[in-house]
Amino acid sequence: MREPWFQIIDVVEPRQGRPIADIAAEVAAECQIDIRVLRSPLTTDRVVAARDKALLRIFEERPDVPSGVIAAYFKREPSTIRHHWRRLGIHRSAA
Repeated sequence: MREPWFQIIDVVEPRQGRPIADIAAEVAAECQIDIRVLRSPLTTDRVVAARDKALLRIFEERPDVPSGVIAAYFKREPSTIRHHWRRLGIHRSAA
């Protein structure tokens, strides 16, 4: 039997709270952008602004979630997430 060409990755979030996927989907809907586009590598001004808004809201609502978990959801490196936070003026001591 052939293996599927895709892989489903579970993103396990620590503690209880609103899932980061729900927060990102809400921001995508507010910005009228498909969630797949929000998570994609596209760098148009509109998409970057929406992604920044999502990362800011995730940071505010779920400060317990490490940058590595958020990076896995957005298909990026943890340092990229931390860079976005620094650019937005957010500083976390143990990110």
